[in-house]
Amino acid sequence: MEDIRTKIKKAVKERGLIQAAIARRAGISPAKLSQIVNLRSGLSLDDYLRICGAIGVKPSEMLDDIA
Repeated sequence: MEDIRTKIKKAVKERGLIQAAIARRAGISPAKLSQIVNLRSGLSLDDYLRICGAIGVKPSEMLDDIA
């Protein structure tokens, strides 16, 4: 089982995306996105929804089988 942050990292990598581009699309700073996926910052619902939209996945898909 994966946690939500691992799933975000995996989705970014699978799509060949760059974290800076995802952050820009999500309206957050690249530093904040890095902090979120590396467990240095909390993940708010708003940021989660923005990141999912920027990656192009449904928020519910990211919640399947999380630890």
